[in-house]
Amino acid sequence: MTPRAVTAKCQEMGIGISTFEPLTSGGVRLVCMSSEGARRARSQLASKLIKGEVVRVPHRPDRIAR
Repeated sequence: MTPRAVTAKCQEMGIGISTFEPLTSGGVRLVCMSSEGARRARSQLASKLIKGEVVRVPHRPDRIAR
């Protein structure tokens, strides 16, 4: 799913999104605001889940110059 599609579906289901990150193989990794939201997302989006391992993009926050 695209970030836009994930956001729309989570809003429709009333699930809070903490963050999501694009995956190199396509799709996104979704992090929900609560474990209950994550459970509901897994249940409702089961057919959209990626099976097996995926490669995540290394992410480091920008550093603040001091």
